[in-house]
Amino acid sequence: MVISIPADKIQAATTDCTMRFNTLFFLLFVSCLSLALAQVTYDDCCLKYVKRMSRGTQKHAVDYRLQVTDGGCNIPAVIFVMRKGRVFCTDPREKWVEELRERIDKRNPQKMPRSTIHDGRTEAEGDCLLQ
Repeated sequence: MVISIPADKIQAATTDCTMRFNTLFFLLFVSCLSLALAQVTYDDCCLKYVKRMSRGTQKHAVDYRLQVTDGGCNIPAVIFVMRKGRVFCTDPREKWVEELRERIDKRNPQKMPRSTIHDGRTEAEGDCLLQ
């Protein structure tokens, strides 16, 4: 027994399968795209402090920025930037850290106010964003 299926029904079934595949592919693509855009970015935060820096190393400090604990960073820190871009995370409560900050401020009085790290962004201590 041979069953004959009309050509228009075969074409309709093929079109229906193609539409289902295209819809499924589109939904999969949108899902992957939304997951990629929603990925969490990790902040560039200090996780621990250096105990001390030698006087020679301190002389190479050219700038600093503050890290606060609101958002993604867990510890407050003063991040000193050296001449060649190396950074040191320090405890803001240490006396030598405050003294080094004061020395840098005296050398660079035009750089006030210092930037602060909040949620991975760098902001001045006012409301404007630094880029």
